[in-house]
Amino acid sequence: MTDKAESDVEFSHTTGNKYKTRLIIKGVQYADTGYYYCVSNDTAECRLQMEGVHSKYIYVKDDENLLAMDSFCHINAELQGNTVLPCRPTSPDIKITLFKDERSLSLGKQKDSDMRIAYKSTTGFILENISVSDSGTYMCKTDSGSVLLATVVLKVNERKRMYVMKPVITGPEPRVVRKGKDMVLECKGFAQKGVKFQVMWHKSKELLNASQKSCTEHGYDCIVTVLRIKNVTEDDGGNYSCVIKDKYNNKKKKTRTVEVIGEKEVGITLKSDSSETILVQVRQTKELKIVVNVFSPENVTLNWYGPRGIQLHPDVEKYGIESGNHQAILKVFNLDLRDAGKYSLDAYNSNGKVSLNRLVIVQDKPNASLNHDLGLLPLDSIANFSCVVWSPKPVIVNWFFRSCDLRKPGDCDGERNSMQPLLTTMENNSMEAYDMFNFSLKSTQGILRCAASNSFGSGSDSLKLYVSDHPCVRKTPHLWGEPEDMLVDGEDAFSVVEGENFTLNCASSVYNSTQYPEWRSR
Repeated sequence: MTDKAESDVEFSHTTGNKYKTRLIIKGVQYADTGYYYCVSNDTAECRLQMEGVHSKYIYVKDDENLLAMDSFCHINAELQGNTVLPCRPTSPDIKITLFKDERSLSLGKQKDSDMRIAYKSTTGFILENISVSDSGTYMCKTDSGSVLLATVVLKVNERKRMYVMKPVITGPEPRVVRKGKDMVLECKGFAQKGVKFQVMWHKSKELLNASQKSCTEHGYDCIVTVLRIKNVTEDDGGNYSCVIKDKYNNKKKKTRTVEVIGEKEVGITLKSDSSETILVQVRQTKELKIVVNVFSPENVTLNWYGPRGIQLHPDVEKYGIESGNHQAILKVFNLDLRDAGKYSLDAYNSNGKVSLNRLVIVQDKPNASLNHDLGLLPLDSIANFSCVVWSPKPVIVNWFFRSCDLRKPGDCDGERNSMQPLLTTMENNSMEAYDMFNFSLKSTQGILRCAASNSFGSGSDSLKLYVSDHPCVRKTPHLWGEPEDMLVDGEDAFSVVEGENFTLNCASSVYNSTQYPEWRSR
């Protein structure tokens, strides 16, 4: 894709936790002509990963630029190998002819060499079984030969090309082994079909005795070499190299570090590529993903904990938890402010525990909530109010109040525009998303509002305050009697002994009731 073209990649997942992605390219140009692949990122060897992958070829038609390449380029190739002259048209209806030494070349085997030429509009001219004499200047012209589109200088080298790829060592890096236990190291090497090659284990340049078996994967020949060491000692620690060598003595290697620990050591190491503080935005992040690599000499017990120390469990709607291949993965779906806080992974074995922590800051406008159980207050009292605010820091919290008669229709209308500020608090140091802000107010009838604001917006909550002149404040008429245990609070019936006297009282606050209570018997 060209530097001037811009791309957006959109990710989403279905209810079954299957992922899909969409690529959007803006301002495409002729050079953006080509194959586009959708590939997962969990394979070490890219060449192996591209085998059989889904792709789409896109032409970007340009009347001024008929080829999706620069007008001049150099290509180095290997003797008796294949190479490509990338004369790819920007439209499938453009016909290209290949010239060398002012002579047009036909497709198929050439008369004066062993080289064969093939052509695909999505690839260019494919030169097979090339020799040193095939070096030179090639020109890609229109089918009539009248317009020169591109010049390609080909140099064929006599050095033999590499037939093997870098080997793959299974398991974690570093490898942790407990003293006295057995250790197994496995390495897999790949080469093109029919090529003779070797896969060997070395330590300090010493060739080690290992078992081997042949295999075929992804269209390549492969050899799996397994190194087994029994009753590991401290001397077995160090660097082990897996070396792959082809018939021309070309070599590639990969190294694994082995760490030997004592019998009583915990020996667990947790590592993650994510930063210690993770910032996510609610409207831009569909999913939070934390990947932790687990290094341990044996299997461990893994537990994830979320904000406020709550242990997390797999949940299709909220949490995805995966363990395996020496990794622990936590996914958090449908993010909101309540997902902010400290996330921890605890790893246990019989010798102890190791933890890894990540602080997640969810960026969104604040959410404020008042305790609505305090709606009716005793006259001439001091009431304490709490406002719970979920917000990234810094956050500013303001308390407002308007004194008005809630019994009179319209008296409290327009309360936001006429509320009086009472107190302003700013929280800047706390890393937690959850904070409680307290405020005390002498009981007055009206409307109390808690408003919070940060750089992403604001949120608020309001509470209507009623005042009662009755000492036992209730929202409904209150009954009591003598003796005091005659009427139990919350019960609709009571019993008395025949011949005894009793008194039954009923009261309701004039602040909360506009009618006098009436006695009715049924």
